[in-house]
Amino acid sequence: MKVKGIICELNPLHQGHRYLMDRAMEGEDPESTCLVAAMSGPFVQRGNPAILDKWTRARIAVLEGFDLVLEIPAAYVLQSARTFAYGGLRTLSLLPGFESLVFGVEEGFFSPSFQKTLARLEEDEVQEIIREYLRQGLSYRMAVSRSLGLDLGPNTILAMEYMAIAKELALPIRFQAIARRGMGYHQKEMVADFPSATAIRQALVQDDIDKIDLLGGQDINQDFFTESLDPLGPYLDLREILDPLDYTSSPLFESGMDFRLKACLEEAVGVDEAIRKAANKRQSASRYRRMLVTTLLGLEKGKIPPITFLRPLAINEKGRALLRSPSCPVIQKLPASNLNGPEKDLMTVNLRAQALQEYLLGLPPKMDYKQSFFLPSSH
Repeated sequence: MKVKGIICELNPLHQGHRYLMDRAMEGEDPESTCLVAAMSGPFVQRGNPAILDKWTRARIAVLEGFDLVLEIPAAYVLQSARTFAYGGLRTLSLLPGFESLVFGVEEGFFSPSFQKTLARLEEDEVQEIIREYLRQGLSYRMAVSRSLGLDLGPNTILAMEYMAIAKELALPIRFQAIARRGMGYHQKEMVADFPSATAIRQALVQDDIDKIDLLGGQDINQDFFTESLDPLGPYLDLREILDPLDYTSSPLFESGMDFRLKACLEEAVGVDEAIRKAANKRQSASRYRRMLVTTLLGLEKGKIPPITFLRPLAINEKGRALLRSPSCPVIQKLPASNLNGPEKDLMTVNLRAQALQEYLLGLPPKMDYKQSFFLPSSH
């Protein structure tokens, strides 16, 4: 069975994802090709809780066309774009038959002049300029953009990371880049055909859209939607009094971020406002969110366990065939007695992240222990 993979968050799944999925399967034999999603779980790479639980997002994804949805461990999601990309690729690489990665890019990606400029990334001089910008505290996207004199979109940055990491891991895979359709990633206006995920989430939070109007909306049982970290406020206040959090252990920490965040937490009305105030040209709000959440999860710098197991969240019969002869443990239900050492540590971070999302969104508790993967009825 041939596997085509997409690294995604599906937060939530929308028409842009459907377009990517349809293009990925164009010209493929549906009987011998599996479309697999490596998806973030309870939190997304920006450091916010996902607006829907991972089981619901995965179920909708399979009902809308994916054959298998695998969870990217939270320890790799709540990181830089590079580590997130690594987590997604490493997860897909554990599947037999993984041969191509499909991803969306901004329109200009395909122009000869843009490709020629991107080729300069191989030059030692450009790499040194990027490293200097990173030392100054710029995000990777800004560092690369400035070094090349371009304004690179987030999808283009991820595409570059995918290619670099595949080379690093010596993965013999092909890349299928597809021009994105619809609104830009951060556009907040709802448009008829291709609204962005940002616009959809904002509409859900503000109750400007009925969940039934979303792709797979009939399968969404959730009634409260939020991306906010504000409910953490009382806990953070109490920790500051009794046992202050050590932000310096977080993989996202940079000098001064702990003092800046604590000062803003004292002045601001809520956690979200404090993070917005703490953000600056050197450290984005996303970085502050990730630093806070990874600290709460106990994820320490330099101690991220390797990915050596697969966690299916939803699957159809075709996708199920991929897991019949696994090369690594496949965690179908918890508790998993076959996990030890680093594997257990990685799962512990997942469980904590799930529990934290349940608290923030008011979801039923201990979903990881109560849910197994979704398998559509054959009737």
